[in-house]
This record gives sequence, C-alpha cells and structure tokens, in this order.
Amino acid sequence: MPRFTELWVFVASEPDDPDDEGVPAFLSRNEWFPLIAADRARLDSLRPLAESMVEKTGKQIRLMHATNFEEVEVIGGQEST
Repeated sequence: MPRFTELWVFVASEPDDPDDEGVPAFLSRNEWFPLIAADRARLDSLRPLAESMVEKTGKQIRLMHATNFEEVEVIGGQEST
C-alpha cells in the first residue's frame, strides 16, 4: 500500500456556528465511513455522496485538501532493533 501524499476531506459545519465542523459519513453494511480520500479516484467516488447530503440537508459541504503531514505519534506495532 502506498504512503499518503495527500488527503482530501469533505467538511460540514452548522450555518449558525461555522467553527463547529465535522466530517460527514455514510453508512454501508452496518459500518460508518467518513468522506475522506487519499487519492483522486476515491475522491471522485465520494463526491456524489457529498452532493446527495447537500441536497437532503440543504447544508453546505466544503472540500479540504492537505499535503503537509506531521507524524505525531506511533501507536503499537513492532519496534525495530
């Protein structure tokens, strides 16, 4: 699996409080999946879901793009010797 070099995330906020943001998600086979993509193909597959959420709720969803990552912590796994 390739390393992440970019990350795309759809972001929703409340109209009366734009500082209260969240990542919309969809339910598939009893599991929630956030609208986050690490490549253009996945982003393109999620766009219709985001558009459908806008149509159903009337709320705005913004698309954010990040390319500068900072590793903050590693949890678990094997330590190299």
